[in-house]
Amino acid sequence: SDRVTERLVVPNGVMAAVQARMANEVACSVTPWDFTKAKGERALFPTVDIDDQPTTEAGDEIPAAVERIKATIVHLHERLLGEKLAPTDPEVARTYGLFLEVITAGRKAVADKSEVDWLRCNAKKDPTTGTDLPEAQRIERDPHYVVRAWMAVVTYLLSDYRFLYE
Repeated sequence: SDRVTERLVVPNGVMAAVQARMANEVACSVTPWDFTKAKGERALFPTVDIDDQPTTEAGDEIPAAVERIKATIVHLHERLLGEKLAPTDPEVARTYGLFLEVITAGRKAVADKSEVDWLRCNAKKDPTTGTDLPEAQRIERDPHYVVRAWMAVVTYLLSDYRFLYE
């Protein structure tokens, strides 16, 4: 490192791998934890409920839920990337498309039993104190794949180059 005189401006393979791993690990821990809090106390998901789904099981859109989901996506873009986007912005549409794709595939996988409904990344303990959460506050199952769809969105945003480098 004594001979390194210039800062890298493009991430190399190791840097990209570390960012990808960090994005997955952080999304895994913060997503269910944020949902254990009351809506008004959440840092990431203040406008959605843990059971807000964009479509019914039959595939019909639920407009009020879609609106809340898109508002949350706008909030996440601002909170994590500093982007102030309109709900109609193409990047919001791309992020919503990711959410919709993950939740649709996940719900199908849970229904046909190729995926379980329990969460590997769950919220049973307070991460700051290590104490067990009350039973009613714990998040251990995700039968509609909502939490895992939000994890995918958080991973996507944390994987963005601008999250670490700008």
